[in-house]
Amino acid sequence: MQIEDCFQLGKITKPHSYKGEVVVWFDVDEPDQYAQIDGFFVATAEGLVPFFIESMRPHQDRFVARLEGVADEAAALALAGADLYLPLSALPELDDAHFYFHEVPGWEVWDLASSRSAGQIQRVVEHGPYPLLETQLNGQVVLIPLPDHLQVHVDRKAQRLSLELPEGLLDVYLEPAGPSDDAD
Repeated sequence: MQIEDCFQLGKITKPHSYKGEVVVWFDVDEPDQYAQIDGFFVATAEGLVPFFIESMRPHQDRFVARLEGVADEAAALALAGADLYLPLSALPELDDAHFYFHEVPGWEVWDLASSRSAGQIQRVVEHGPYPLLETQLNGQVVLIPLPDHLQVHVDRKAQRLSLELPEGLLDVYLEPAGPSDDAD
């Protein structure tokens, strides 16, 4: 399994007991969706290594897992801090109002109100109160906020996101700068 065929599920944060259990944090919207998985891939210096879950139980906002082949505190400590991955095929299918951040780089963004292109998505920036789409439009970097209430239409076949952009957002990036306010 190659990392480009996977999504990051979360992380092993620390050992839980001297018997080899580990604390697992799932960095997903609904962690309970993954409470019944049989295993995951752990990122190591050698690449992704599969680990099978013998048991897993909720623990505060995380899970405590017993992994096959991890029988003591030293083995659990060696996994602490490691990133966890699952194949992309394990992701639930989404409707046409939702998308995964990893799937949209390279897609086009269109403004629903004006039917104008807002550029090609370069990446999704997860910083601040909500994520931002970073697009390229006419050589300009355009940052598009993605608050929860934003109307979105996903066309996977055409690789296009149509969004209800804030009024005037594209004009900020596309209008030539006016005269400077700096008067001598």
